[in-house]
Amino acid sequence: MGLLASRNVFSWLLVASVFQVSTVAQASYLCTAYLNISYTNAENQTIVYREEMGLYGQDSPKVSVAGNVYLADPIYGCEDDTVYRRQNGSRGWIALIQRGNGCTFSDKINVAAMNGAIAAIIFNDNGAENRVIQMSHP
Repeated sequence: MGLLASRNVFSWLLVASVFQVSTVAQASYLCTAYLNISYTNAENQTIVYREEMGLYGQDSPKVSVAGNVYLADPIYGCEDDTVYRRQNGSRGWIALIQRGNGCTFSDKINVAAMNGAIAAIIFNDNGAENRVIQMSHP
């Protein structure tokens, strides 16, 4: 193989390597979620804090949302008859759902959306370590 031919092969290998690396890097990014939380505690004090404590789901829209948060009842939010105790006509509210109980993240998100939620926060099971993981869901 001549010098020119070996340079072309090297160039193609370099291009193929760069393409493979960029493809892997693109597929493995994480979008963290900052939560601005405010609530009134039992002593009637307003507690406010902002923390980077969540991740957007792998296929979730990466947009900012704001609204009151309502807990799913039953807490796992899997069933079509899940209730969120909010005022009638509430708009722009966020579903709070516990992880687990055998249904998928997609099931939980779809039930919340069917009830009118603009977003869903899924928190870990009781007794699970409190680490943040990225959900994969279609």
